[in-house]
Amino acid sequence: MSELEFLSLTTPLPDPVPEPEEPKPHKKKKKKKKKGSAVFRIFLLIWSAALIIAMYYGLKYFYDFLVDYEAVYQASLPVHEIDRLMEYFSNNDMRTVYELMDEKPSCSEFETTDSVVSYMKYMVVGKQLDYKETENSNQDSPEYIITADSYIIAKAAFAKTDTMLKYSFPTWKLKSLEFYTTALEGFTVKAPSNYQVSVNGKPLSESYLTATDITISDKDLYFDPYAVIPKGSEYHGEGLYFKPDVSVCDESGNPIDVEYDEASDTYTASFSKTAPDEEAMKEFAIQAVTDYAKYISHDLPEGSINHYFAPNNIYLYYIEHNGGRQFYSKHGHVDFKNVEVRDFISYTDDMYYCEVYLEQWMQMNRGSAEPEIVPTDGRFYFVKIDGKWKISGIEYGE
Repeated sequence: MSELEFLSLTTPLPDPVPEPEEPKPHKKKKKKKKKGSAVFRIFLLIWSAALIIAMYYGLKYFYDFLVDYEAVYQASLPVHEIDRLMEYFSNNDMRTVYELMDEKPSCSEFETTDSVVSYMKYMVVGKQLDYKETENSNQDSPEYIITADSYIIAKAAFAKTDTMLKYSFPTWKLKSLEFYTTALEGFTVKAPSNYQVSVNGKPLSESYLTATDITISDKDLYFDPYAVIPKGSEYHGEGLYFKPDVSVCDESGNPIDVEYDEASDTYTASFSKTAPDEEAMKEFAIQAVTDYAKYISHDLPEGSINHYFAPNNIYLYYIEHNGGRQFYSKHGHVDFKNVEVRDFISYTDDMYYCEVYLEQWMQMNRGSAEPEIVPTDGRFYFVKIDGKWKISGIEYGE
């Protein structure tokens, strides 16, 4: 037997270990609630509520401040002033724009303030209006140009006023306003020197004279040597906003037709088509032309028309040697029909021109029952000599 086996037989076994008893549950002791703890919770709740309310009103105040600050800032911007100014342009209220200008556009003596305002209206009506800041604009002195269909027509500058808004924001006022009006129209008028020329109803003074030896009519040879057609004067002026209304009156105050040549931009008035004794002058011309026609057709005797002519008149010589008169066909009864004055020009009270047309209905001695119609277009020039009208010249057609 081994030593180990011997020991296991001789050594007594240890006592068995008893199983541990299950511990009995302990009864929890009820703690008494402390009165101070409840009060603290109530205080904490009230304090939290007060803090939340304070934060709400604080944030609301700050938000309202920001909103008000932004609103006041936006209201202080000068762009609102240019917008208000642009309303006058958009409404074509150029009268107000004109009054806002420190330096008013000048106008000539032939136009008025209304002309300038009308011109300003013309520049904006129907146009696309806009504005933008200029290169010289800055936060202390804002400046804008105003355009119509992209063309610059005005410039407006603004300055701070003495009135401040909240938060020390400035207010603005119009400092200066320029409207670029350019009076481009003018006039050049040619008229007889003895006539009165007016522009827009205002008679022209000698200060507008640019020439006093202008030829208005080239018919001098028909008055030579008894009279000379008055020369014409030339007038010139500039600085009008609109094309002028040019009017001319003769010596008697009668209006004269004025022709406008667009190529040369010139108004030209010829001599008067009327005269104080116009009807008597026309009647005299009709009688002179009628007797002239009779004389040519041998229905008046030799020398019967001499009294119509000025002394030593070369045209009387031409008539006497007129080939048609010398070989005029024999005829019977003559009627004068379709007598009319086709033109009349009064050069002065002592000089005039008259074109008379008439027809001689002649019964010819050739057996024909139908009369032969012989027209005469007499273009005669007359001068007054010793108070009586005399023929100075005859203009023959080609």
